[in-house]
Amino acid sequence: MFYYWNSSPNGGQLTLKGYSELVGIYNSTLMAVDASQLVCDFATVENGSKAAIHVFVLKKLDYSINGTGNIYLSGNPNEIVAHKLTSTGRLIQ
Repeated sequence: MFYYWNSSPNGGQLTLKGYSELVGIYNSTLMAVDASQLVCDFATVENGSKAAIHVFVLKKLDYSINGTGNIYLSGNPNEIVAHKLTSTGRLIQ
């Protein structure tokens, strides 16, 4: 299980690699998150940032977007559940 939560006013890029059954990414800053090489079965992603989040999910993705940054999805999960979508950011497969 891996969780990343960031609400501090900072920028940059976080790069994650490996495998985790469950991943949670909650980002509301200018930090870009590249988890495209962190393969997971289940992910919950909330992007409240102007920056992008990249994820690799095999089974189920739950996501919400309330910032202008996109979520880029790799993998082919059987289930994709959209929750709160209140901005111009999009899920891109």
